[in-house]
Amino acid sequence: MKIRKITLEVTILLERCDEARFSTLSLAEIAQEMDDGAFIGAMPSHLSEDVPLDRLEEELLALGNDGSFFDYLRED
Repeated sequence: MKIRKITLEVTILLERCDEARFSTLSLAEIAQEMDDGAFIGAMPSHLSEDVPLDRLEEELLALGNDGSFFDYLRED
């Protein structure tokens, strides 16, 4: 099993009055605001790397998962 980690960097400009609302938005809602709403932004780069199996649980925990997201792949 190969797992890839992709890290995105997004830069967004928005009015100060929208800042509190920003933290409540989903990624899809942020993208919609960038495309058609009150924000302007760009995602100029990303980093992609392999995640070794011995680091997989650590990476999942860092994302707020309980570490079991890919357990079904290990059962094979």
